[in-house]
Amino acid sequence: MNKRTQTTLITLALLSLLAFFMFGCAPCCCPWGGFDLNDLRDLNELTGTGGTVRGTAYIKSATTDPVPNVTVEIGTHTAQTDADGGFEIKDISPGKYTIRIYGGDLGYTGSVTVKKGEVTDLGSVYLHPTLPPPNTEYPTDAEGVITAYYEAINAKDYSKALTYLTGQMGGSTEDSLRSSYEPYIKNVSIARIDRTPEMDYGGRLIYIVTFTAEYIKQYPAGSGYLPTVHSMILVNDQWKIQEIGTG
Repeated sequence: MNKRTQTTLITLALLSLLAFFMFGCAPCCCPWGGFDLNDLRDLNELTGTGGTVRGTAYIKSATTDPVPNVTVEIGTHTAQTDADGGFEIKDISPGKYTIRIYGGDLGYTGSVTVKKGEVTDLGSVYLHPTLPPPNTEYPTDAEGVITAYYEAINAKDYSKALTYLTGQMGGSTEDSLRSSYEPYIKNVSIARIDRTPEMDYGGRLIYIVTFTAEYIKQYPAGSGYLPTVHSMILVNDQWKIQEIGTG
């Protein structure tokens, strides 16, 4: 047997062995049923093409007080902060995501861009109260929540305003609320709130809000004024603003 023939036979043997482990033998003699594509982990875990996001969760304005054992959620990936408030999530597909950190009465919602093969370090992430302060009575009805929200906006108390929003509302943060109102609104109050049951959907109640507001300048989109349509949803027996739009 010449050297070329030996090499060919060895190659064929290796290919046969690889095919056996990948696809299994015939059903009658293969007890584990062969290779199942459904058993594959996330492709990023196999190829290393994902990115990593890490950071440290703190209570608002208290950098010496980290928040342990709260949930960090980025897309379909979740993790828990460690004893020092730190977290790291690997193998996230590249793209822009909403990041939510929540636990107990604290929460944070923001956005993060994940890049292939890179580590995105968020540094210090400050959680804010997701419920009103203990001595503040939370409104019991949806209209009361809408009113309380705009009272907080008028007072420029964006931390309190966030307590009336769901965590899913556009990735709202104190900074995003400030940029949405301060350049455009000098002051605002509610003139009336109208219930519109014909617009309800998916367990959400829809209200049309009429404002009395003094504008610094008009918004560049929509009518140029505050959007009027408010979608309300129950979260843990409390009404929250799920969406604000023009309809």
